[in-house]
Amino acid sequence: SLVVFTLGEDAMRDMIATWAGQVPRDFKRLADSAKFKNIQQHASKNHEFLAYFNVEEMLNLVGPLLALSPQTAGVYQKFSRIQAAAYSLTFEDRGINDVGFVAYSSSEPKPTPPTQRKTLALTTPDTLVYSVGSADLAATYDEVMQSLSQSGSADLMLTAGHFQQALRRNGIRMGEDVLQKLGPEFAVVANWRSGTRIPKIAIVSEITDAGKLRPALDSAMDALKESCVGTNDAVPWDETESAGQKLRSLHIGTQYFAPTYALTDHFFILASSADYARELVAEAKDPKPTLASSEVYQQSMKRLPVNGSSYQYVDLRELFTSVYGLTRTVMERTGGSQFIDLNKLPQPETIGKHLFPLVSATVSEPQQTTSTSFSPLGKSVAVVVGIGGAV
Repeated sequence: SLVVFTLGEDAMRDMIATWAGQVPRDFKRLADSAKFKNIQQHASKNHEFLAYFNVEEMLNLVGPLLALSPQTAGVYQKFSRIQAAAYSLTFEDRGINDVGFVAYSSSEPKPTPPTQRKTLALTTPDTLVYSVGSADLAATYDEVMQSLSQSGSADLMLTAGHFQQALRRNGIRMGEDVLQKLGPEFAVVANWRSGTRIPKIAIVSEITDAGKLRPALDSAMDALKESCVGTNDAVPWDETESAGQKLRSLHIGTQYFAPTYALTDHFFILASSADYARELVAEAKDPKPTLASSEVYQQSMKRLPVNGSSYQYVDLRELFTSVYGLTRTVMERTGGSQFIDLNKLPQPETIGKHLFPLVSATVSEPQQTTSTSFSPLGKSVAVVVGIGGAV
C-alpha cells in the first residue's frame, strides 16, 4: 500500500522494520509527537498534501555552526524559537486552499497586532495589488544595520557608513525622529491600467505627528540619496506641490521610474512616479470609493480570518492580462521568435476567465503563526509565476 524512497539502505531497513512493527517498545512514532499533533490541528481540513518540518531537531544539528558565524548568528537567533513548521494544501471551489503553520517554543516579546487596514483609503475599486501588515521599522532598521556591518561586503559596509555619517551631520536620529513615527501599518499598492507599459507601485503607511516628521524625513531622505546616488549637484530633488502637499522626486535613468515621496496629515507615500504620488495625495485629501467597495474583493476576503496581522490581495486576472499583453507587444516589436508563432497564442480572455484573485492572511499569536491563502494556482505557484511574469 506504500511506495517508499530513501537515501540509503540503512534508512530503508529502518522503514521496513517500523512498518513491520519490529521496533523496541520505547520506540516513539511521529504520530505520538505533541508537536506533530499541534500541526495536524492547524492544517487545512481534508488536505490532499501535508509537509512537516521539525525545525527544533534540525537546529540541534546545524545550529552551532550558524551561531559561530557572525553573518548567520542573526538568522540562528530568529530560528532558535521555532519548534516546527508545516504546509498543507486542499483543492476546493475550483481553487487551492493553502495553510502554513509555525509553532514557537516561547512567546514573542512584542506580538504583531491585527491590522486595521486604514491604508485601504489609498486604494481604488480596480486596485491590482494590495498587501498590508504591521511592522516595527525602528527595530528592523537596527537589525539591518547590524547585518550590513557584519556582512563582509566592503561596498555594503561603505554605503551604510556613509548613510549614518550623513544622518549625524544633519542631526537626525533615524529610529527616534523618523521610524518611530511611521506605522505600525504599512501597505504596498499597485495599479496597472490597460495599455500602459509598467505598473504604478507605492509603499504607504500611517504616520503620527506629521509636523515633526516632515523635516526629519526630508533630512533622512537627503542622507539616503547622498549615500546611494550622490549629492544634489549630481542628482537633484525635483520638488513640486499637489493638493497642498510637497512632493520630492528623483529622476533616475528611465522615464518610467522616478521615486517620489510625500506626507499627508495621516499617511506617508513613496510612489514609483510623481504622477502616481499625486493621485494618492489627492485620494488622501478627497476620499473616494476604495477597494473595500469592490464586490470581488468583499467576496474574496470572506475566506480569510478577520483578525489577521497581514493581508494580501492580488487580482490575478487583470495581472495576467496586463503581463500577457505586454509580452505580446514586446515580441511583436522585436520580430518574435522562430520557435513561437504569435498568431497561434490564445487570447488573454481565454486564460483569464479561469483566474480569480489570490487572497491570503496571516494570524500572529504568542506562540504560533498561521497563514491562510486561496487562489486558482496555490500561493507558492502563484508567487513563482508572478516573479516569472515580472522578469
